[in-house]
Amino acid sequence: MKLKAKFMNLFRKNVNVFKKISAGLLAFMIMLSPLTSIVNANSIQPNSGTTKAVPQIDVKKPSVNPVLYGATTISGGNLDKYRDKVNRKTVIATVHVILKGEDGTEKAKLYVTPTSGIKWSVKLPEGKKVEKGDTVTVYQQIGENKSPEVNVDAKPSKASTVTLKMPTGEIWIEQTSSNIVNEDEQAEAVKMLKDANTAVAGDMKSVKFTIDGTNHAYYEVTYTDGSTSGKVEATNLQIKKVTENSRKADLNEITIVDNVVKGKLPGPGPFDGIKVQLIINVKKEKSGDFCTDKGCKIDKDSSKPVVVTLEADGTFSYTLQEQNKESLTLDQIVGVTVKEPHKFVSCSTTTVKPVIPEKTEVKDPRKLTAENKTTIINAIKEAYKAPDGTSKLPNGTGEWDEVPAVIQFDDSGNVKIFSGNDVAGNWDSDGHYAPETNPDGSLKVKEDAQPKITIQAKDLVKNIKPDAPTLALSDDKKNITITPNKVDTDAHIITVSYKDKDGKDQTTTATKADDGTWSIVGEGTVVNGVITLPKDKVKGKTDVKAKVTDKGGVADDDKTPLTSDFGTLTVEETKKETKADKVRALGGLDPVVMKKWVKDKLDWKDGVKVSDSASDENKAKIKEFLDEAGTKFTDETTPGRNTDTQGDYTGTIKVTFDDGSFIEVKDQKLYVSNHVTWFSKEKTPGGEVVLNENTPDDALVVEFKLGEGTKVDNTNSGAIEGNKDNPVSYQKYKVKPNTDLKTYKNPILNETYYNLINSKVKAIDKYTEPVWNGKNGSVTENFIITESNNVFTATATKTYDITFDANTGGGTKDKVTQKANTEYELPASNTFTPPANKEFSGWQIGDDSTNLRQPGSKITITGDTTVKAIWKPIEFKVDFKAGEGASGSMKDVPVTKGSEYELPTPTFTAPKDKVFAGWKVGDQEGVKQAKERITITGNVTLTATWKPIMVDVSFDKGEGSGNKDKVSVAKGSEYTLPNSEGFTPPKNKEFAGWQVGNDSEVKAVGTKITVNENTILKAIYKDIEHKDIKYKVTFNGNNGTGSMDSATVKKGEKYKLPENAFGAPSENQEFKTWEVDGKEVAPGTEITIEKDTEVKAIWEEIMIKITYNPNGGNWNNDSANKTIEVKKGTTITIMEAPVKDGFKFKYWKGSEYHPGEKYTAVEDHTFTAVWEENKKPGYPDVNPSEPGSNNKKPGTPDVNPSEPGSKDKNGTQSRGTSSLNSKTNRIPKTGVNGTNMLYAFVLSFAACAVLAINRIYRKEK
Repeated sequence: MKLKAKFMNLFRKNVNVFKKISAGLLAFMIMLSPLTSIVNANSIQPNSGTTKAVPQIDVKKPSVNPVLYGATTISGGNLDKYRDKVNRKTVIATVHVILKGEDGTEKAKLYVTPTSGIKWSVKLPEGKKVEKGDTVTVYQQIGENKSPEVNVDAKPSKASTVTLKMPTGEIWIEQTSSNIVNEDEQAEAVKMLKDANTAVAGDMKSVKFTIDGTNHAYYEVTYTDGSTSGKVEATNLQIKKVTENSRKADLNEITIVDNVVKGKLPGPGPFDGIKVQLIINVKKEKSGDFCTDKGCKIDKDSSKPVVVTLEADGTFSYTLQEQNKESLTLDQIVGVTVKEPHKFVSCSTTTVKPVIPEKTEVKDPRKLTAENKTTIINAIKEAYKAPDGTSKLPNGTGEWDEVPAVIQFDDSGNVKIFSGNDVAGNWDSDGHYAPETNPDGSLKVKEDAQPKITIQAKDLVKNIKPDAPTLALSDDKKNITITPNKVDTDAHIITVSYKDKDGKDQTTTATKADDGTWSIVGEGTVVNGVITLPKDKVKGKTDVKAKVTDKGGVADDDKTPLTSDFGTLTVEETKKETKADKVRALGGLDPVVMKKWVKDKLDWKDGVKVSDSASDENKAKIKEFLDEAGTKFTDETTPGRNTDTQGDYTGTIKVTFDDGSFIEVKDQKLYVSNHVTWFSKEKTPGGEVVLNENTPDDALVVEFKLGEGTKVDNTNSGAIEGNKDNPVSYQKYKVKPNTDLKTYKNPILNETYYNLINSKVKAIDKYTEPVWNGKNGSVTENFIITESNNVFTATATKTYDITFDANTGGGTKDKVTQKANTEYELPASNTFTPPANKEFSGWQIGDDSTNLRQPGSKITITGDTTVKAIWKPIEFKVDFKAGEGASGSMKDVPVTKGSEYELPTPTFTAPKDKVFAGWKVGDQEGVKQAKERITITGNVTLTATWKPIMVDVSFDKGEGSGNKDKVSVAKGSEYTLPNSEGFTPPKNKEFAGWQVGNDSEVKAVGTKITVNENTILKAIYKDIEHKDIKYKVTFNGNNGTGSMDSATVKKGEKYKLPENAFGAPSENQEFKTWEVDGKEVAPGTEITIEKDTEVKAIWEEIMIKITYNPNGGNWNNDSANKTIEVKKGTTITIMEAPVKDGFKFKYWKGSEYHPGEKYTAVEDHTFTAVWEENKKPGYPDVNPSEPGSNNKKPGTPDVNPSEPGSKDKNGTQSRGTSSLNSKTNRIPKTGVNGTNMLYAFVLSFAACAVLAINRIYRKEK
């Protein structure tokens, strides 16, 4: 612990020193890292192009691009690669290219090992190029493995056969000083060249046009075959510098609902050759760069330019393409560019604006009514409809797609439109957004929401002039009142003109201040905008006129105040007391309610009565005035009232007396009823039921009831079903007497009331034909309403159902509904399809199965009845015929249709030498055997058929071999003896003929014999002469390649085996000897031929000798060469190095192999040890006199340029792209790995020390 404490104290005092030492050590080790490849040869890997021990693989053919005259490079593809799984490296093939002249002279021999990809290319040596008659041979190689060669003949290029004609004239270029040709100018130049060379224009793959100021223009053409024209100057093509700008296009105003962008080019036409492009969406963030004094720049994030067509008048338009997802959004920037021939491009933009709806006419632009606001909102919604009907308002999107945009008005009448996404609310249980609402029912917007669109009030409303004011006398006739229309809330000035008692013109003016108070100048008073002018200030028989002037509108072009038309009142002179005045003084008149039927005559006198407040005496006096012949009663209501249509009408009756005075009786009510009207109804749905009290007093109550067997389905309260004993009330009306319900129509539905009621009355189940009964209970057709004919009851007749049972038959028959106690005629027998194999027997009524009824008979219906079809089986017969040559008979057999019948064994006597072959069933093809079953579908005739008895002729091979199939023939028939095909004769014999059964006679082929039983034919052979027998000697390559001709040798002669002409199965095998009849026989040996003979080649592995020469060294004092023998193609491991005093082993020469490396043995090879004398001060590392030393002078190339394609130890081309001067440079390995390990250890230690010191230092702090 003390030691640790001392160390920590030491560390604390010298922490900076430790840090500097550790950091310095780490930096030193990192500095050494690039030198490790020099210090330690073990870290140097062989050139990746050097392939050692690559197994035998198939290398694919490279591809070669067309080789054209004049080419200085040769290229191609299909580069092969091999994955070395042991070393975990990918070995890329080396491509070898040989160029030969027409006389076969080698012009260049090149190779290249690409570093990646599948393409390759070599450049011919300086001064060399492909010429007519040249051929190119290309192959690729990995290790010792070569691909098949590809031979390509040089051919003329398109460029070598074409002489381009350069265009003439002028071409205008914008950036001549920078030698920049833009896309449009390039296209124009290419067109000029192709127009001048139409014959070869189709062969041009690409054309590059370049300039050098305004003095030189050049073309470079690449043809479809890859050849190029080189840079050709167009000497007669004049380059003109563009100096003018194209005119700018004017875009029409675009709103968010438009789907067509329109514009026009200013100035006169023609407009030919002008290119106009629209950029539907110019990226806002880059819009400042779109149009500048340096030209037009379209950002990559902006929409793709669209070329539009110019009309003859310079206008253009473009319809947005929905399939291209083109649309307009608020504040979107739309750009346009114009390019006139020989001028710079011009550009301009416009911004997509909100839609301003048609202005709404209002009385007071500063105080909108609820009706005004609704009209404006509807106008906005209509204005924001796109051509396809979709709304362009900012309705909710995504999860708010059910929420509409919100339109609000501020205190100044401006409209603010909020997105549906900004509506406050919550999600309900079904996942729908439930918006919150304001007290007025409108949608509530979130507090922090900002409007998407704002429309000023001045753009929404148009002021209209006030109405003319109303001028009237007060009830006491003492004053004249001038009253503006109440809707004219912006009335500002009321001007009254009149003549005073002296006939002088006078004016009274009332003015409304900003705070809403009124002031007046002139006679009269003003209260809340109503002027009162004393009548006695006005001269009689003159007109008082008044007009109202408002404050004007809110828009700049609408601020002029508007003035109404004049309201006028003629002031009569003061007269004596009139009759009207007297009636008023006596108590006056009151209205009376009038109740009438439609088209009744009206006497308006019935609508007036003496006021109830008058005394009885005064009532009598007033009545006298009313009853005077000169008193008239007229309706003064606008429009006038009448009894043409039903309704409740309130109006004014004017009572005019014979002295011309009058009294208007206001609020007089007239109730006009249709001849059929309602009896009672709910005041509100589900609320109090009220009776109709407004019909004329003679109205009759008419009631319709539902009795037995009837119902009505479609009433508001559900279905109503009648009752026999207590008929149910269905409908009540109040009806004008003597109205015929069969002819009187509902004025709205245009249908008679009888039909309206009768059409809804139906018979319930098991009833039919509802009828109406009058009050007396009898069926009636009289629906003329009187006091004795105003109640009607519906009843129906009882019915029963007749149903039909097919009883396993097919088809259906609808049930029949029949009135009770009526007769029903039974249907036809073919009503149902009989079951299989049955026919109709009769009808069973109900459960009575003993008394079947036949079609056409009648039954009485007293209840629900089932009529059931009864079926019986169909019977057929089977009869038998003996058939040709047979005799005897068989009895007919009865069978049921559809049943299966088993065919019997016939009892007929068979014809001679024949047996039963089977039954022929009717006219059917073929026969059936006894015990088989047939299905009975009708009467059947079975005819017996007969066939001959068959016997077998079989064959005995005798002394031979093989087999021959037996033959079946009819008993007693003749048979021709066949040849012996199928049998092989014994050795040295041939077929002589047949022995038939036990007969010793040998019969020749073709002899006819009669066969009455099974017969055996035995093959008989005879000796053959040997004088002309020959055999074949054939050769089997035993997997080798190639072929050898066979030989024909006479039996018993000698044959000398030839030398082998087959190729070995692999490059690692060689021919050993021949094998004949399982024995090895050397070429040149004679064999005796006694049969067809096969001679098979025998192969053996090639053995390779590998020798290690220690070159003065030794292994454990053994300095002799060491030799091993291995199979060709075997991969071996290079043996350990010998030792030599005073020297260090460098490598095995042939080539520079090191112990432990792999080597594939393909031929005898000697490895010679190369030594390096131990280094002494002042001496070089390598002894030039030692075998294998590289004694070259400084600057001498590693590879002799005269030997292109020099090889490394495996004959593999070294890696790289240089085809003539590359060489694999290798640094010797020593076999010692210690330096690497020591370096790694020290570097790791230094890094850990720095980390540890910093950690301790932080902890101590």
